[in-house]
Amino acid sequence: MEEYLNLLGTCRRDLPTRRTVVAELLAGCEADAIPYGQEEEDQAHELLELVV
Repeated sequence: MEEYLNLLGTCRRDLPTRRTVVAELLAGCEADAIPYGQEEEDQAHELLELVV
């Protein structure tokens, strides 16, 4: 991961900070306006748990 981030030239942030930033970006995502079934919603919550 470190080598990949170095190649991208990204700024260094610790993992909890990076997770918070991604969660904030996803919170304002317009995709939330699209109605999905319960299964898709559960999958989205599982994905967010991995990030947060």
